[in-house]
Amino acid sequence: MGGKAFAEELGTADVFPRIPARVYLPLKARLAAQLKTLYAYVDTPAKTPEKGDHGDIDFVVCNPLTASGTDSTDSALSKALSHVKDALGAQYCKIVDGPRMSNFAVPLDAELEGKFCQVDVHVCKDKAEWKRTLFFHSYGDMGMILGLLSRARGFTLGTKGLRTHYAKPNESQISSFPLSDSFDEILPFLGLSMETWARGFATRAEVLAWLKTSRFFVPRRLITAFPTQEKKAARNKREMYQEFLELSHALAAADVPESGLSVERAKEDTRQKALVYFKKKDAYDAIVTANVRERIFRDKFNGTKMMEWTGLHGKVIRVIMHGVRERLSEAEITDMDEKALRKLVLEIRPEAEIKYAATKDLQSEN
Repeated sequence: MGGKAFAEELGTADVFPRIPARVYLPLKARLAAQLKTLYAYVDTPAKTPEKGDHGDIDFVVCNPLTASGTDSTDSALSKALSHVKDALGAQYCKIVDGPRMSNFAVPLDAELEGKFCQVDVHVCKDKAEWKRTLFFHSYGDMGMILGLLSRARGFTLGTKGLRTHYAKPNESQISSFPLSDSFDEILPFLGLSMETWARGFATRAEVLAWLKTSRFFVPRRLITAFPTQEKKAARNKREMYQEFLELSHALAAADVPESGLSVERAKEDTRQKALVYFKKKDAYDAIVTANVRERIFRDKFNGTKMMEWTGLHGKVIRVIMHGVRERLSEAEITDMDEKALRKLVLEIRPEAEIKYAATKDLQSEN
C-alpha cells in the first residue's frame, strides 16, 4: 500500500489505493514528463516482474536543468526540488533537501477521482549515483538479496557500492573500506552477469534464478547472515526477499554445516581476494600499517606508562611527555625499544620536575 508518508495527513487505506497497471503506466509517463522539465536524468527502477498493481511511484533523478545546461551543486538541487511539487501537481509534500528522497501526494482526479498516489522522488548527486540507485532498487527486492549475499561473505553492498565488513573491526581489519562503486565491476566479482540483468527479467523466478548463479550463493552461509532485528522486521513484508530466504533455508537444511571458525576464515579469504581484484590491497595495507603503528605508539607512550615508570602523578606527567616529544618524533617513539624509551623518560624526569615546580611557583605569585 502506498501513502505511508502521509498517514497523518490523509490516512492510507482509502485515500491511497493500490494502482492498477492500466493507470500506473500512463500516470508514470505523465509525471516523468513533468520531472524532465526540471532534471536531465529521470527514470524509475525496473519493477518487480508479474506485479499486477503498485503502491506508489518511485522516480530517481539527477542533474537539475538550468538556462546554461545542468548544475548539481547543493543550491541547484534544492532549487529544483522546490519546484517538484508544482510540476507533479502534488497537494501535499515532505521535502528533504540534498541528495535524498522526498515524498509527494499527487491527486488522481483524472484517473481515480478523490484518490491520491504517493510519488517518491530520490534526488541523486550525480549520474553515477543515479545509475547505481536505479540498479540497486530494480526488480523488487533484488538489491536487498544482493546485500544479503554480500554480507554472508564479509561485505556490505548498497547504492554506494561494495565495502568490506567486519562485525568486530580492529586495527588490521577495517570495516567499511570502499572497494568499488561501479556495479559493472562489482557484478563480475559476485559471479553475476550484467548483460543478463540488462536484458531484463519477465518473472520473479528468472530474477531468483539469476541471483542463484552468484558464486556468493552458499545457502548454509546465508542463514547466519541475517540483518538486525529492526531491518528483519521490515524485510519480513518483502515477498520476493522472503521467497529467496525460504529457498536458501530449504537448500541449507540438506547441506553440511560449517563451524564459525571456518566461516570467518572463508570470509577473510574472500575479502583479501576482493582487495586484489579491485586493486585496493596497497591502499588497504597502508591504512592497516598506519593503524597498527598508531596503536603501538599509544600503548607505548601514554600517561599511565609514564606514571608507572616515574612514580609521579598529576600534571608533571604532561611536562615529561612534552619533553620526550621535543626530542623524538611519533615515528621514532613507535620504533624505539621500550627499555630505551623508559631510560629516556627517567633522564628527562629531573628537568621536567624543575620546570613543573617553576610553573607552579609562577602561578602562585600571580
